[in-house]
Amino acid sequence: MYTALSARVRLQHVKAGDLIHFVPGANLGMWFESFAPNRWMLVRDKKGEAIWAWQFYLLGEGRTPLITRLWMRDT
Repeated sequence: MYTALSARVRLQHVKAGDLIHFVPGANLGMWFESFAPNRWMLVRDKKGEAIWAWQFYLLGEGRTPLITRLWMRDT
């Protein structure tokens, strides 16, 4: 698994309503909703039919698993 060696400065100052691109250069992705630094991030689709949560679990000793959950409206 690839691990980033550095953070991209342009991605460090997102705010509610910013598009998080899934594909560079395309208008495809989810919109940033809220976050707690170094803990969790919540993004959503434009229609409000999907919410994706990302959470880091700080376990110590250099171990920090990333857990994601995706909720989608049942249609």
